[in-house]
Amino acid sequence: FDFKAIGGYADLEDCVKTLGAENPYTRLVLDLSGGDDPDDAYSRIAYEKGFSFLVYLERKAGGEAAFAPFLRAWLKDHAFSSVVSAQWKAAYTDAFPAASAEVDWEKWLYAPGLPPVFNEFDDSRRAQAAELAKRWHTADPLGCFDKAAYAERFSAEDIDGFSSDMLVAFLEALRDLRAMQALSLTACEALDAAYSLTGRQNGEIRLLWIKLRVNAGDEAAIKLAIAFVKEVGRMKYLRPTYKVLYNQGGTFREAALASFQEARASYHPIAQKMVAQDLGV
Repeated sequence: FDFKAIGGYADLEDCVKTLGAENPYTRLVLDLSGGDDPDDAYSRIAYEKGFSFLVYLERKAGGEAAFAPFLRAWLKDHAFSSVVSAQWKAAYTDAFPAASAEVDWEKWLYAPGLPPVFNEFDDSRRAQAAELAKRWHTADPLGCFDKAAYAERFSAEDIDGFSSDMLVAFLEALRDLRAMQALSLTACEALDAAYSLTGRQNGEIRLLWIKLRVNAGDEAAIKLAIAFVKEVGRMKYLRPTYKVLYNQGGTFREAALASFQEARASYHPIAQKMVAQDLGV
């Protein structure tokens, strides 16, 4: 739980950074009364900021033992119906009046940006993945290594016992460390040789691996990326894959534009619209 929660918060931070901390679309309760297209407001905000709020409310209420029965009853009572935030607040206040009095409902529901309170989680497992990423980041500061030099320092044993989530955390940490300077092609080849990343089917791993390789200028990753966007339909994967290809320019951009025109009709209308905006078509 804690491992996934930390990863979700990182996704939330990325989303807020992309949209802008003052963007009204980063609020939990959106105001679309001005005629805004709901599709334009779609993002990870509702999922991850909403999750943060639920965790905060659970802890305020006294933990899972107290909160879970309330939540199950709420879901049962409101199944197959529409609800608004005011109903949720009223129900929580009735069940936990002392806790509710300490909640800044205005900030949680209506303020843009990151949540007003940061929930602490156990990050010991994620720290293991981050340490491996740091080893790769600092292994060859002068850019002199060949694949043999990497092979002397890294092997499949590095990730023995890693779940898919931990491998995702490793790749996310490496991506962040390399935000200002992409990995070399040699480093990418060494990563694949050590951890067999190219053949993995987990969508999160595939996306992160594609981004690392494209940012490294690896034209062989174009085929991998195009296959990916033709297999998946979720915007969670489509938009960042098309974006990284487009932003790389040259043959990468050409491939993104051509692939989108070919696959566009197979995507959900919202996905078509958002990707088209990203690509400027």
